[in-house]
Amino acid sequence: MPVTAQNQLVQGDNFSVSIWFKMQNDNLSNFETMFQKGSINTEGFQLAVYDLNTPLVSDTTYSYGLWDNDWNGEVDVQWDNTDWHHLVITRDSNNTIRLYRDGQLRNIDENSTFNIDTGPLSDYMIGQFFTGHLDDLRVYKRTLNLSEVNELYNLEADCYQCL
Repeated sequence: MPVTAQNQLVQGDNFSVSIWFKMQNDNLSNFETMFQKGSINTEGFQLAVYDLNTPLVSDTTYSYGLWDNDWNGEVDVQWDNTDWHHLVITRDSNNTIRLYRDGQLRNIDENSTFNIDTGPLSDYMIGQFFTGHLDDLRVYKRTLNLSEVNELYNLEADCYQCL
Protein backbone atom coordinates (compact mmCIF):
# COMPACT_ATOMS: atom_id res chain seq x y z
CA MET A 1 0.00 0.00 0.00
CA PRO A 2 1.66 3.28 -1.04
CA VAL A 3 2.42 5.97 1.54
CA THR A 4 0.88 9.37 0.84
CA ALA A 5 0.98 12.74 2.61
CA GLN A 6 -2.40 11.86 4.15
CA ASN A 7 -1.51 8.40 5.50
CA GLN A 8 2.18 8.72 6.40
CA LEU A 9 3.34 7.86 9.92
CA VAL A 10 6.65 9.24 11.20
CA GLN A 11 8.47 9.35 14.53
CA GLY A 12 6.54 11.58 16.92
CA ASP A 13 3.11 10.88 15.42
CA ASN A 14 0.32 9.52 17.57
CA PHE A 15 -1.21 6.47 15.90
CA SER A 16 -3.08 3.21 16.40
CA VAL A 17 -3.27 0.05 14.31
CA SER A 18 -6.15 -2.41 14.66
CA ILE A 19 -6.37 -5.81 12.94
CA TRP A 20 -8.18 -9.12 13.23
CA PHE A 21 -6.00 -12.19 12.64
CA LYS A 22 -6.31 -15.96 12.52
CA MET A 23 -3.09 -17.97 12.64
CA GLN A 24 -2.52 -21.05 10.50
CA ASN A 25 1.22 -21.34 10.95
CA ASP A 26 2.74 -24.51 12.38
CA ASN A 27 6.37 -23.34 12.24
CA LEU A 28 6.94 -21.85 15.69
CA SER A 29 10.02 -19.86 14.71
CA ASN A 30 8.61 -17.89 11.75
CA PHE A 31 8.53 -14.08 11.97
CA GLU A 32 5.23 -13.25 10.28
CA THR A 33 4.25 -9.64 9.66
CA MET A 34 0.62 -8.54 9.71
CA PHE A 35 1.28 -4.83 9.14
CA GLN A 36 4.55 -3.01 8.53
CA LYS A 37 5.75 0.50 7.80
CA GLY A 38 8.51 0.00 5.25
CA SER A 39 9.43 -2.98 3.13
CA ILE A 40 12.07 -4.67 5.31
CA ASN A 41 12.23 -5.45 9.04
CA THR A 42 14.82 -2.76 9.75
CA GLU A 43 12.52 0.02 8.52
CA GLY A 44 9.64 1.66 10.34
CA PHE A 45 7.81 -0.80 12.55
CA GLN A 46 6.10 -4.16 12.41
CA LEU A 47 2.99 -5.65 13.95
CA ALA A 48 3.81 -9.34 13.80
CA VAL A 49 3.89 -12.76 15.44
CA TYR A 50 7.06 -14.61 16.39
CA ASP A 51 8.35 -17.17 18.89
CA LEU A 52 5.40 -19.56 19.32
CA ASN A 53 3.24 -17.22 17.22
CA THR A 54 3.26 -14.58 19.98
CA PRO A 55 1.92 -11.16 18.90
CA LEU A 56 4.38 -8.26 19.17
CA VAL A 57 5.22 -4.82 17.87
CA SER A 58 8.85 -4.12 16.95
CA ASP A 59 10.61 -1.08 15.54
CA THR A 60 13.26 0.03 13.07
CA THR A 61 16.12 -0.82 15.44
CA TYR A 62 15.03 -4.46 15.36
CA SER A 63 16.02 -4.60 19.03
CA TYR A 64 12.82 -3.08 20.45
CA GLY A 65 9.85 -5.35 20.93
CA LEU A 66 6.71 -5.15 23.01
CA TRP A 67 5.24 -8.63 23.37
CA ASP A 68 1.84 -10.03 24.27
CA ASN A 69 3.30 -11.74 27.34
CA ASP A 70 -0.02 -13.44 28.23
CA TRP A 71 -0.29 -15.24 24.87
CA ASN A 72 1.59 -18.43 25.74
CA GLY A 73 0.33 -18.55 29.34
CA GLU A 74 -3.36 -18.73 28.49
CA VAL A 75 -4.99 -22.13 28.33
CA ASP A 76 -7.04 -21.36 25.22
CA VAL A 77 -4.16 -19.81 23.26
CA GLN A 78 -1.70 -22.37 21.97
CA TRP A 79 0.84 -22.12 19.16
CA ASP A 80 -1.60 -24.02 16.95
CA ASN A 81 -4.52 -21.76 17.84
CA THR A 82 -6.75 -21.05 14.86
CA ASP A 83 -9.29 -18.76 16.56
CA TRP A 84 -9.78 -15.17 15.44
CA HIS A 85 -8.10 -12.54 17.64
CA HIS A 86 -8.22 -8.76 17.62
CA LEU A 87 -4.90 -6.94 18.03
CA VAL A 88 -4.41 -3.19 18.56
CA ILE A 89 -1.23 -1.21 19.14
CA THR A 90 -1.21 2.45 20.10
CA ARG A 91 1.50 5.09 20.37
CA ASP A 92 0.98 8.42 22.17
CA SER A 93 2.89 11.70 22.41
CA ASN A 94 5.01 10.37 25.32
CA ASN A 95 6.09 7.44 23.10
CA THR A 96 4.05 5.11 25.29
CA ILE A 97 3.27 1.91 23.41
CA ARG A 98 0.25 -0.19 24.35
CA LEU A 99 -0.61 -3.62 23.00
CA TYR A 100 -4.21 -4.86 23.31
CA ARG A 101 -5.54 -8.29 22.39
CA ASP A 102 -9.21 -9.19 22.35
CA GLY A 103 -10.19 -5.92 24.03
CA GLN A 104 -7.74 -6.19 26.95
CA LEU A 105 -4.47 -4.36 27.59
CA ARG A 106 -1.75 -7.04 27.41
CA ASN A 107 1.41 -4.92 27.68
CA ILE A 108 2.53 -1.30 28.02
CA ASP A 109 5.86 0.50 27.73
CA GLU A 110 5.79 4.09 28.98
CA ASN A 111 8.30 6.58 27.57
CA SER A 112 9.69 3.84 25.36
CA THR A 113 12.58 3.91 22.91
CA PHE A 114 10.18 2.85 20.10
CA ASN A 115 11.48 4.41 16.85
CA ILE A 116 9.53 4.25 13.58
CA ASP A 117 11.81 6.47 11.43
CA THR A 118 11.49 10.17 10.75
CA GLY A 119 10.97 9.59 7.03
CA PRO A 120 7.61 8.43 5.71
CA LEU A 121 9.19 5.61 3.62
CA SER A 122 7.36 4.54 0.50
CA ASP A 123 5.12 1.61 1.41
CA TYR A 124 3.06 -0.12 4.05
CA MET A 125 3.18 -3.90 3.81
CA ILE A 126 0.22 -6.08 4.75
CA GLY A 127 0.58 -9.78 5.51
CA GLN A 128 4.22 -10.20 4.49
CA PHE A 129 5.19 -13.84 5.18
CA PHE A 130 1.95 -14.24 7.20
CA THR A 131 0.28 -17.66 7.15
CA GLY A 132 -3.37 -17.32 8.05
CA HIS A 133 -6.11 -14.75 7.62
CA LEU A 134 -6.18 -10.99 8.23
CA ASP A 135 -9.29 -8.84 8.34
CA ASP A 136 -10.50 -5.33 9.08
CA LEU A 137 -7.14 -3.51 9.17
CA ARG A 138 -7.56 0.03 10.47
CA VAL A 139 -4.83 2.63 10.92
CA TYR A 140 -5.61 5.79 12.89
CA LYS A 141 -3.49 8.95 13.11
CA ARG A 142 -4.39 9.24 16.79
CA THR A 143 -4.10 7.19 19.95
CA LEU A 144 -7.19 5.11 20.65
CA ASN A 145 -8.24 4.79 24.29
CA LEU A 146 -9.37 1.59 26.01
CA SER A 147 -13.04 2.37 25.41
CA GLU A 148 -12.43 2.79 21.67
CA VAL A 149 -10.37 -0.41 21.54
CA ASN A 150 -13.24 -2.28 23.21
CA GLU A 151 -15.71 -0.72 20.79
CA LEU A 152 -13.67 -2.05 17.84
CA TYR A 153 -13.38 -5.47 19.45
CA ASN A 154 -17.14 -5.68 20.01
CA LEU A 155 -17.98 -4.63 16.43
CA GLU A 156 -17.29 -8.19 15.33
CA ALA A 157 -18.75 -10.15 18.24
CA ASP A 158 -19.38 -13.18 16.03
CA CYS A 159 -15.76 -13.43 14.83
CA TYR A 160 -15.64 -17.16 15.58
CA GLN A 161 -18.23 -17.66 12.82
CA CYS A 162 -15.92 -16.17 10.16
CA LEU A 163 -13.98 -18.33 7.69
